Amino acid sequence: MLLEYAKKAKSAWDRRRSADEKFAAVKRFVSAPKGGRLLDIGTGSDAMLQCLSDKGLALYGVDISAADRERSIDEIALMGLTRIEELPYHDDFFDCVTTVDTTRLWEDKKAAFREILRVLKSGGQLLCTFSFDDNNGEGTPPRMLREQARQAGFENVRVKILHSEGCYLLVGEKPC
Repeated sequence: MLLEYAKKAKSAWDRRRSADEKFAAVKRFVSAPKGGRLLDIGTGSDAMLQCLSDKGLALYGVDISAADRERSIDEIALMGLTRIEELPYHDDFFDCVTTVDTTRLWEDKKAAFREILRVLKSGGQLLCTFSFDDNNGEGTPPRMLREQARQAGFENVRVKILHSEGCYLLVGEKPC
């Protein structure tokens, strides 16, 4: 019983450390101008937006579910409920779009990338963390996700390997 508890505690600790690393990686690579607009897709309880609240950006968040909505802090973000394929924003509205571990939920990844591209301004940036387990094939392989982003129209698409096993950061830009 004690061993089982220790395994669960280690697993919870590893998940928390992985999430912290992903938030830190996104924060480090955000290059939106001060006063610019940032959209977080799959914002949940808005932990990513809280992490970015000191960047001087207008923060927006969307999620498909209202489950975590009561825990979010409305003061820092304008929130909405929507699907990735139907973002409720005008073309060329955001300087940066972030998303943490949502790609596994995207039914049509190429369509999702195209929709993100639509709401980004020219030269705007996408920062997308995701996971892939090479042992069991769970998730999307980094090369495949990078290629789908390129096919949707992103430029300068690159994948950075994070320290946590199987965790990656995809970075791409909307052409000018």
